[in-house]
Amino acid sequence: MKRVYPRALEALRSVSRHDFVSGSDLVASITGHSIPREETVSHILSLLPEIEPDQMVMHVGGGSGYFAAVLSGLAHRVLYVERNAVVAEAARERFVRLGMHNVDVVVARAEEAP
Repeated sequence: MKRVYPRALEALRSVSRHDFVSGSDLVASITGHSIPREETVSHILSLLPEIEPDQMVMHVGGGSGYFAAVLSGLAHRVLYVERNAVVAEAARERFVRLGMHNVDVVVARAEEAP
């Protein structure tokens, strides 16, 4: 397995999964049923080409926003796409609260995304 590059590990470690769950689903989310575990995100990052600081990336099916938040530490811009407006708005609020101003939230089906 390819190793995760240092910037990706730093971005991963800088984002707390606890910031991306609400009280009622805390237990299920922290165990990996709602948002990916840190190990899963690390594995995904090891499979991707290295993301450069001047690039824009897209995360389709963004859910709670955890993976997009990690990507925000790597890319210049992140386009977060989620079809569920309620889920997308909760993620948008998290991004703002955490100062992740380089994440653009789009409510759309994947085939309709910009």
